[in-house]
Amino acid sequence: MKYDLDTKYRIKASGTSDEIRLLIKELSNGLDKGSSYRQLKDELKNLEKLVEFQQYTFGPSHRIYYKKDEFLYVPNVSFKEAQKFHYSIFKQFFIEAVKKIEEKNTFNNNNNNNWDKNKV
Repeated sequence: MKYDLDTKYRIKASGTSDEIRLLIKELSNGLDKGSSYRQLKDELKNLEKLVEFQQYTFGPSHRIYYKKDEFLYVPNVSFKEAQKFHYSIFKQFFIEAVKKIEEKNTFNNNNNNNWDKNKV
């Protein structure tokens, strides 16, 4: 997965549908203990078919857009200081999620396991 931690308080990522799906799941686990993932799970099962960005908001401050191979985060606040603050929080969760994905990729590659989107 490729990603860019933008200086304009945005985070962009691109990768396979499995990577985007897992990224959203890991972010949900970090941000709200997975409760939002239950709402997104059915839609994410068909992520490969999404060609237009879908929007989801984690609480009042974090908005994401996603489609089959892309992910975008923008703070859901208007003032620059608030954007900076919420971006820094989300960035920490994002980096942690990416680390977990990379660990799973390494594990799967070493064991020749295929990802199963229904188990994510």
